Order: sequence, then structure tokens, then C-alpha cells
Amino acid sequence: MPGLGYDEQGSLATYFVLTFLSLVLIPSTLWSFKASISKKSPRKTGNEVVISSTKRKEQRERIFGRPKRKSKGVSKKTLLLLIGWAAFAGLSYKVATSEAVQNVLYNPFELLGISEALTDKEIKRAYKRLSLKFHPDKYKLVGNETREDADAKFVEITKAYKALTDDITRENWLTHGNPDGPQQREEVVAIPKWVIEGKNSGWILGVYGLVFGGLMPWLVGKWWFGTRQYTKDGALNASAALFFHRLEETSSVPEIITLLASSSELGQADKVVEGKALKSKKEVKAEAGGIEGLVKAKAAELGVEGVMSGRFESVQSRRSAAIIWSHLLRVEFEDVALKEERATLLLSLPPLLTSILNISLAHNWLSTSLTIMKLHALLIQATLPSLPKLLQLPHFTFTEAKAAEEKLKSLKGLGGVEAWSRISEKRRNEVLKAAGGVWGEDKEEVKETVQVAKSWPKLEILSARFKVVGEKTVSPSSIVQCVFKLRLTTTDAPPTSNGTISPSTDFDEDSDDDDVDDDDNGVKEAAKKVKENLRKLTPPVVAYSPYWPEDRALRYWATIGDIKSDRIIVQPLIVPNLVPGKIERFTMQFQAPQGPGLYTFQAVFVGNAVADAEVWKGMQLTVVEPAPSAAAQSEDEISDPDEDTIEGQLAQLKGGNVKSKRKGGDDDDEDESSEEESSSDEDGPKGKKGEESSDSDSD
Repeated sequence: MPGLGYDEQGSLATYFVLTFLSLVLIPSTLWSFKASISKKSPRKTGNEVVISSTKRKEQRERIFGRPKRKSKGVSKKTLLLLIGWAAFAGLSYKVATSEAVQNVLYNPFELLGISEALTDKEIKRAYKRLSLKFHPDKYKLVGNETREDADAKFVEITKAYKALTDDITRENWLTHGNPDGPQQREEVVAIPKWVIEGKNSGWILGVYGLVFGGLMPWLVGKWWFGTRQYTKDGALNASAALFFHRLEETSSVPEIITLLASSSELGQADKVVEGKALKSKKEVKAEAGGIEGLVKAKAAELGVEGVMSGRFESVQSRRSAAIIWSHLLRVEFEDVALKEERATLLLSLPPLLTSILNISLAHNWLSTSLTIMKLHALLIQATLPSLPKLLQLPHFTFTEAKAAEEKLKSLKGLGGVEAWSRISEKRRNEVLKAAGGVWGEDKEEVKETVQVAKSWPKLEILSARFKVVGEKTVSPSSIVQCVFKLRLTTTDAPPTSNGTISPSTDFDEDSDDDDVDDDDNGVKEAAKKVKENLRKLTPPVVAYSPYWPEDRALRYWATIGDIKSDRIIVQPLIVPNLVPGKIERFTMQFQAPQGPGLYTFQAVFVGNAVADAEVWKGMQLTVVEPAPSAAAQSEDEISDPDEDTIEGQLAQLKGGNVKSKRKGGDDDDEDESSEEESSSDEDGPKGKKGEESSDSDSD
């Protein structure tokens, strides 16, 4: 049986440790370099070119304070990587300088120092010469050689000679690779021998107990209980339960903000910012009252209603709500710590909003879900639905934006960013004059505002239609695909469509493209997959958002709902990255209604980083019963039984359809009677009767 041994020299254990370190260090180092050096920046749009990164940084520092500089020195992660690479280098040097263990095949010719072409006599002569030289009685030790080394050398020479001359020994060598025959194989475990020595058993058992009995259960428990307290949306279970019980179908923006502030996460925001002991309840209450006073004064000035309304769970939640409202109303703080806390609090809101949105979607509430989606963009742009849309542009104040928007509506019939980008320079000067303020006198600021407005992202729905794969009509309960053609452009681009496209025009448009898409072709499917992968790698568009602590990628939710019933028909999907100026196809799938008829739906696309950017599309879906085929009709006719059969009688009792045989039966009777009459003229008693009648006539 093979034996089991341990690594005497420690070389195998060194190789094992080197392999383990390489598997850990290489991915960790590459990930660190990717995060710190080769981090990809999102796609830059027009507004990114107009507002330089330096200017955006200055704006954010004014609103949220200067971010704390990282302390000089090496981070813990970098230190661990350096220690790991140092250990790797040391072990590599040890392996490089240590004697390699070589598994050399037994070769008696090399041991005797002769060629394989020699004859037996020449082999014997070489052996005698070496045996006389290395005989234990005649060999003189040299240097550090011992008598055991000399004896081993003589035995090695003798064994090599026998392997070439003795038949049994030669067969063992040729068969098993050793003149002594089959050898016992020893399996070596890559564990140094000192690990299993008795004098170190106490230390080894202690380390095993500490690692497997203490450290690993602690890590697993920490991971398990840490993940169990969060939902799949990243919100705490306590917060999700609060959202579920308090969210209603009629919830408005102020009520949703109250829900956000009452979550468990926002009660811990000050811990993150201050990094020290929590303030007392009295201090928190006093500070919350001060912030709330500023917020309510600003709201009264702007005419915003519903601020700080609702029921709050604690003083801290009321304070968090005041901070959120201060952001939406653009209240500036002098306290640097408060600015930093606001930035930290805002960055924790998107996961909470996603959790609230999923609860609303579980109820299929259309208007409430759209309100939550829009709140994402309102937080990014620091504005409210009742405030002027021009506040999203740089340099506008509340008063100036309100006056400018009123003037725009009187001139263009509509306000907002798109109207500002399309207005002529002469009309723009009139608007600036009506808006007042000193910033309009600065030509550079006006130019910057116009350029940002012209580069403002705008989503267009070029076409939208329903289809069923492989069918020309939509039948009840069939799987329907709603195919959209979208284009992400800017506000100054000419519109490609005006209003809602008629459903019939949408449905018949680009029928050839659909035939191509439905074609089961391997090459086209592969090309489609490549296109999707390239789209995933495309960096997203970055929205202009100076009032958000960091750059925000522009995304769109897409959903289909019914306004009449205020219900969502198709759950929202995230539209893949859209390349500006390029037409993209987007498909949503759902099950058609169970009954035939004409159904009216509304497709809605809502942006997550630009306020007032939702796009609506009215659509009509006609569901018809599938027409029966000719084969099915013929089968139905054949399957109807005759009325004079047992099957027909049973079918009549059940109210089924049968074939009428009355007319056909009369004809058959007439045919039978005529046949009988013709046959009676020829034979039988009736023939005699005919003769008698003829005689009587003659008489």
C-alpha cells in the first residue's frame, strides 16, 4: 500500500502557500488599480462640456461643503496588499534558492559511467574498475565524506552492474524502473513535519480551535445576520415594514418624504458624518427646530404647501425630513458639518425610494408609482413640481426663474428648459429683462445657461405598436410584444413627431423590419446579441445635477398602464443605455386581455435624473377572436351525426347539431316504390293482378 508522509523540507508547503497567495493577491490588486487608476468616466454630453468638472466641483463644495481629504498614509487595504506581496516575494526567493527535488529515472549506464552500446565484457571490465576504486576496504574518504557514503556508493555500483547482467534484476529494472522490483509509493502531504510533531500539538490545536471554532463562526454569523436585516432592495427590514403599512394609493410627494425621513437608515446619518458620540435628544430637537424654521420660512416665501406634514417616528426623523426639504427648497447652510450630513443623507435616499416603489408596484398603483419615480429626479435637481422648471438651469434664482417662465409662456405658449433653448436672442433678452436680476447682464452666464438648455436631454418615441410573434392579429390571452423606437436627443433638435401617433399608423409601420426580427436566423441572432452586449458596455449619459453630491447617470423607466383604472399593466423596466442621436428599439412583453375588444393603454417613460422629463404615448390594442380555419370547419361538418342514427338522437337530446335526413328519406322511398313497381311488371303475383286488370279494361 502507498505510504503517507509529510513535507520534510517544507518545499511543497511553500508551493501551496504561493499558489494561495497568487489567487488572492492578483485579483485584489487588479481590482484596486481598476477602481483607483483606470476608472471609466461616463459619457460626456453637451452640458458636461459647457460646465467643466472644476466648476461642478466648486458648485458642489458651495452646497455640500469641501469633502474631507483622506488622511495621508497608506490605507488598510493597500497595507494588506503590500504585506501579501512581500510574503509572496520572500517565498518565491526561498523556492528559487532551494534545491529542487528531482525525480530522476534509474539508469545503470550513467551510474557506471559507460555507454549503452558496450558489450557484456566491457561492462564487466568497467564494473571491476569501479569496484576496486570504491571498495570499502580500499576507498579513502575525501573531505566531509563518511564511511556510510562510501558504502552506499559501492552498493549503488554493484546494483547497477546486476541490473545489466543478472536476468531477474534486469527484468525488475525494465519493468518497475528499479532493480529491487516494485517500490512502495509514498504520498507526501504539503504540510511541514513540525506541524504534526508532538511538542507543537498544543499550539496547533489552539490555532485550529480559534480559527474553526471562533473566527469562522463569527464571520459566517456576521454575514448571515447582516444580510437578513436587509431586503433585496437594500433597505432595512424595519424600514420596509414601515413603508408597507404607511404607503397609500393617494400618497403625495410630502407624504413620501415623511416616509423616507421615518426610515431606520436616516436615524443613523449623523453617526456617519460626525464619527463621534451622538448628540443628546435635547440638542437634536433644538437643531431640528432651527432647520425646520428655515425650511418653513422658505416654503412660505415660495408658496409651497405640505412642507413638514405627516407623522414622524422620532425627533431624528423630523430632523431628517427638515434636511430633505432644505435640499428641495435649496436652503443654504453655514455649518459645514450640516452640509456634509445633508450630502450623506441624500446619497442614502435612492435605495429607500426603490423599496417604496416596489411596494407601490406590488399594488399596481399607477399614479403613486409615477410620483415615486419622479421624486428621484426632483431630488437630483433639488426642485419640486410646483416650482419653475428653469431652476434646473445654472444661475437662475427662484424669483428670476418664475418671472422668466411667465414671460416665456406669454411669448411661446409654453415654458421650461425646451422653450428657453428654442427662443431667439431678441426674445431671450426680453425675458431676461422681465426676470430682472443682475446675472442677466453677464453675457458669459447667459451663454452658459443657453448652452446647457440646448444640450438638455430629451427622449422621443418615434413609433410604438403591438404585435404577436408569428401572428397578424392579437388574440385573447396571447403574449403581446410592445415595440418602441426611441431616440435620445436634445431640446434644440427638431421634433420627429408631433403629439400621439395614431395606433393604426404605428401598427403598420416598419413591417419589413418585424419580418427580419422574427426570422430564425443564427447569424442575425448572433448579431443581435453582439449589439446588446455593446449597448451594455456603452457608458450612460450624465445629467447636469450640481445640487446632487455626485454625478448621476440618466436612466429611464418604461411602463404601460391604464389611466382610467389607475393600474399598471406592465411592470416598469429600465431602458438600456441610449446613445444620443441614435434610434434604439425597446420591447416590453405582457399577456393580452382574456376577452376580445378595443383596449386603451398609456406608455410612460420617466427619467430618474431630469425633472419634468416624462414622455407619454397613447396606444390602442385590438383583441380579436382567431378565425377558424377551413380544415376546422370541414371537421365540424363531418363530425355532425345523422338524425336517424343513435348518435344523432343522443345529440338531439343534448341539444347538439345533427344532419337532417327527412328530404333525403322521401326521395329514397319514392325510389324504392318505383323499383317495386318496375319489378312487379316482370314477376310475382302482382304481375298476374296486372293481367287481370287489363282483361277487365278490355271487357
